[in-house]
Amino acid sequence: MDDLFGLDGDNHNILAHLDDEVVVDRRLWPKDLALLADTALEELRTVGIKDKESVVLMEKLLVAVSMLCGGRGYYMPKGERLRNGIRDRKIYQQHDGSTHGPQGVRALAKHYRLSENKIYDILREQRQICVAKLQPSLDL
Repeated sequence: MDDLFGLDGDNHNILAHLDDEVVVDRRLWPKDLALLADTALEELRTVGIKDKESVVLMEKLLVAVSMLCGGRGYYMPKGERLRNGIRDRKIYQQHDGSTHGPQGVRALAKHYRLSENKIYDILREQRQICVAKLQPSLDL
């Protein structure tokens, strides 16, 4: 189903609706968007993704990010806070629900060089984030 602007909710066709000159000529892009695009493109190429494929993936990433946080100020942590956030998300995704299993609390604590209590804190925090996404607060 098309939305108000004639774009489908799939996000993949958004770039097809842009003027080719705007997509190709980065000088027409806002400065921060061009910087984000160049950074993403360089990182994709660094991990071995070839030119044409890296450009397509970069464009898809920009569309996905813009659909999530476009049109508003958005805080992105950097440095240690960003690394910890990524680490915490990985811990939550890797945890198998056990204490002693191959991906249990003890194994994760050893792998990430954290205490078991810290792993439990991370799991609790990440679980709250996931629940909040699925069950918005009913502030009355």
